[in-house]
Amino acid sequence: MRICLSRLALTLCAFSLSAAALAAATPEQAASEYLAALQRKDTETMAASLHPDELNGMQQVLLSILEQESRSKPPHKAMAMFVGPKASMAEARAMPAAKLVGKVLAVRLAMSEVDSSQILGSVPEKDQAHVLARVNSRALGMEQSTLTVISTRRDGDGWKLLLNGQIESLRRMLQLFGGGDDKK
Repeated sequence: MRICLSRLALTLCAFSLSAAALAAATPEQAASEYLAALQRKDTETMAASLHPDELNGMQQVLLSILEQESRSKPPHKAMAMFVGPKASMAEARAMPAAKLVGKVLAVRLAMSEVDSSQILGSVPEKDQAHVLARVNSRALGMEQSTLTVISTRRDGDGWKLLLNGQIESLRRMLQLFGGGDDKK
C-alpha cells in the first residue's frame, strides 16, 4: 500500500512538472518549442503555444466564416475540412479553440515541410518580445531558408506566441476558399 501511494505521488509530481514545462520560461523557449512542433507537424502543441487572446480571436474568425458558409448552398468545404463532413454549426461552436485552430494548422502544414530551425536572438518591447529565427523548409519541391520574426507576449509565468496579422490573412484566405465575401 505504501509503495502504491509513493508511486502515485511520484506520478502526480512528474505530471505536474510536465504541465509546468508547457509554460515557456523565455520568449526564445516559446519560439523554439513552437518551431519544434512545426517540424513534427504537432498541431496540438502549436495551437497550445498561441497566446489565449490570439487563439480565441482566431476561433472567432473561423466561426464567423463557418457561419457565413453554413448559410450558403452546399457543399460546405470549410466546415467539412475543419469540423467534419456532416458537422453542424453547433458542433463547430462546441469545439475547443485549440482543436479548431489545430485543424486549420494541419491543412496549412500539408503544403510544406520544415527541415530545421535556429533561434538567432530576441528583442524585448514592452510586454512583448520578438524572436528572430532562421527556418529551413520545403514547399512544392523547392527548398527555402527564411528569417522569421516570432512575436511573443507574457501569459502568466510564461510566454505565448502572437499571430502578427495572420488572423486577417487567414480570414481572407478562408473566405475565398469558402466562397464568402472577402470585403468584411
